Amino acid sequence: MTSSSSSSSSARAIALVGALALAGCSAARPPPERAAPPRMALFPVQNLTGGRAPVKELTAALRAQLLTYGVVLVPDELVMRTLAAHRIRFTGGVDRETAAALREEAGAEGVIIPSLEIYQAVPPFRMAMTTRLVNIGAEPAIQWIDSFARSGVDSPGLLAMVVLQSMETLRDESLLNTAVRLAAALQDPRPSRPCPQWSEVPPNRVYRSPLLSDPSRRTVAVLPFLNGSGRRDAGEVMALRFLAPLVANGTVKVVEPGVVRDELLTHRIGAAGGISLDDARVVLELVRADLVLSGTVRRFEDAAGLSGAPSLEFGSWVLDRRTAQLVWSSTTSGAGDDGVYFFGLGRVTTASALACGMAKGAVSRMLEDRPLLTRN
Repeated sequence: MTSSSSSSSSARAIALVGALALAGCSAARPPPERAAPPRMALFPVQNLTGGRAPVKELTAALRAQLLTYGVVLVPDELVMRTLAAHRIRFTGGVDRETAAALREEAGAEGVIIPSLEIYQAVPPFRMAMTTRLVNIGAEPAIQWIDSFARSGVDSPGLLAMVVLQSMETLRDESLLNTAVRLAAALQDPRPSRPCPQWSEVPPNRVYRSPLLSDPSRRTVAVLPFLNGSGRRDAGEVMALRFLAPLVANGTVKVVEPGVVRDELLTHRIGAAGGISLDDARVVLELVRADLVLSGTVRRFEDAAGLSGAPSLEFGSWVLDRRTAQLVWSSTTSGAGDDGVYFFGLGRVTTASALACGMAKGAVSRMLEDRPLLTRN
């Protein structure tokens, strides 16, 4: 009996020593190394304001904010040298050739593309920008996109107590917010709601084919809108404003606009200033997209002065590759002060913000009953 008890005690002791030894070895092991953060190439701010804008200063300010929040950037000199070596001047998108050059020669894993839509440096101060992050693997793909549209009088309230007093404040707050959201997206990629402070504006008239509900039609190419307004670059801005809600919706995959633009240039499509339905059919085949979206901007007017309201009118359409049929068309029009009466609360103060609300409303109706994409 004593021998059995002693043997059992010895076994427990040996087991305890072994467990302590294993624990010691485990404690001595270094923690697993974290993957190095990806290196991003920051493109110069694209000027879509229709006029002059301090793009160099804005690019430098955005770079500083991104570095502050831990985004690892390829040195600007290396990015510019790579683009110059390949005679790449357009920095509003990434095509396959540009992606390969940045990946192989600059060591970049992604590209940050900021596009400035409004920059008004006099009261009431206005700024709008869309920024997207493009993964530059074999096929460039939009990883994240965010947009904002702000003015110094977005929420003036009673006695104008919340009016921003300088363009510098508006600019710095906006770029800070962009940097924070982009840094967070690199850690945990999630869809970002475009201009969340502005409500959806539904289209006035809509045609929607049941074919849009087919989940196998999952790839969308967005073309610049035909600009029939008096505001330069309005077609490019409208296309960008559709891009963000399409990506955020999560039911379709959006082709990187730089890839689309490269095919347009290579095949001389749209050289006359617009995209016809026949041109759109060609684009669908070139980029192998299931759907192509475009439209026409008829009015794109920003607010005048402190109390004015922006005004917008556009039509959008979607063409299906398999049937060569229109599966969507809509018309949307309105102003930033529609339905606003009490101290200006809810008044939209920039044309880009109004375009964002209208694009969100159109995309929401367009993709209303589609399932979310599944990751392969």
